[in-house]
Amino acid sequence: MTGFGPQPYLEAAREGRLALQRCSACGHGQLPPMARCEACGSRELAWTAAAGLGILASFAVLHRAPDAEHQARVPYIYALVDLDEGGRIVTNVVGSEPSELRIGQRVRAVFRRTDDSGQVWPEFAREEPERPTADRGRRD
Repeated sequence: MTGFGPQPYLEAAREGRLALQRCSACGHGQLPPMARCEACGSRELAWTAAAGLGILASFAVLHRAPDAEHQARVPYIYALVDLDEGGRIVTNVVGSEPSELRIGQRVRAVFRRTDDSGQVWPEFAREEPERPTADRGRRD
């Protein structure tokens, strides 16, 4: 996947993957896509897979929909997520109440259709810490 434009990003999302631009010159990862690397200015950018993990940088609860298509989702959590590989994505947080969210919290990408276009979009959910089970650490 090479090039500027969002098409590789959208194709990856349809397949349930997150992609971002990576600079071939300096290794910087970036989203949203740009014509040049925001770190060094190089035009040598390629699309690469991202793990879909990051940190909740900011969020707001929206109580008014921007259009009729989003009305059924109100209220929803609009957020900025800093990806582990670099880049910042504007997204929604799903599966949580606003009171359960904290800036700096770990989140992970989830993919679903959110509109009538058929496009699948990445959204994010809280990354649940691994819970110990009763069997963990047992020696038989």
